Amino acid sequence: MTAVPATLLTGTAAINTTGSAAKLTTPRTISATGDASWTTTFDGSANVTGALTLAATGVAAGTYDQVTVDAKGRVTAATNVVRSYTTSISGTAAVTHNLGSRNVDVVMYDTVTFYQIDGRIKLTDPNKIDIEFDSALPNPVSVTVTRKDI
Repeated sequence: MTAVPATLLTGTAAINTTGSAAKLTTPRTISATGDASWTTTFDGSANVTGALTLAATGVAAGTYDQVTVDAKGRVTAATNVVRSYTTSISGTAAVTHNLGSRNVDVVMYDTVTFYQIDGRIKLTDPNKIDIEFDSALPNPVSVTVTRKDI
């Protein structure tokens, strides 16, 4: 193709140009779903924003001692660890608790005089202790088992 000098051209010619659009002919809805959801409508005439809503994980808002986190960093489970267990005994007894640890303090006191009572304590498993006394107890004894490793 050979260039034609503009001085040789006469008349009018249709010219197609790509200008700028004031807005899109058809507005578009843009959205995201999954761990979070967001949606907005965009027509090109202005910037758009929208609120991003996080999907529920099934864990209630609050403060927890232990949490389970999945590979994406989402908290999927949460629990509070039981720190102490109290019961009353009237003599040699096996005390079953739900602390899940042998690292515990055991405090015993007479429920009438409130004097501290001593006995032999055997940690038989993470949820049980055996308590023995050399003689019969005159009053019921309150036993409090407190977990030390949390």
